[in-house]
Amino acid sequence: METANADSVDFFAYLGKCRNLLTIRRLRKCLRFGGIIWRLAILFLNFDDELDDSPSPDALNHPQTLVGRDALIDDGVSKEELELLTGTFEVYRMGSKATKFSYWPAHHVWSGSGFDMGAWTPDNEDWFVGRFKLYSDGGGRLLRVHEWISNINGFKDARIMMKGLEKRARSFIEQN
Repeated sequence: METANADSVDFFAYLGKCRNLLTIRRLRKCLRFGGIIWRLAILFLNFDDELDDSPSPDALNHPQTLVGRDALIDDGVSKEELELLTGTFEVYRMGSKATKFSYWPAHHVWSGSGFDMGAWTPDNEDWFVGRFKLYSDGGGRLLRVHEWISNINGFKDARIMMKGLEKRARSFIEQN
């Protein structure tokens, strides 16, 4: 099985890249993603500056169009920026295609996983701090997308319950 290990030097180099990335004002949008992207963003964002809800001046260069009654533009975050934030790397092996490994699960993997409870929970924080320490100490292994899916798939019963509650709440709101 193909693996990718990273030592603490690699991990701290990755953290430096994230810190630099999140100096870009429009990437404050990561706070609105929730989940693992939110948690990584609060690790690096400088809260000394005033945070506001308005798009950055950069929004027209990297737009996300919000569809609705009126056309609105908001800050966008590119796939590449999200991959950098989650520490995604391509590993090339002789005679085979590149394989992507990452320190953290991608946003689309986190969303809907057993860890995605709609808010960052104490269990999420324990998991995050544990992995962060593992990487900081030079241990840990980067995972592929399908490995992340199985790794954070837990809490299946809670996910089913949350979907049921969501469905009932939506039905109640539509009827009243």
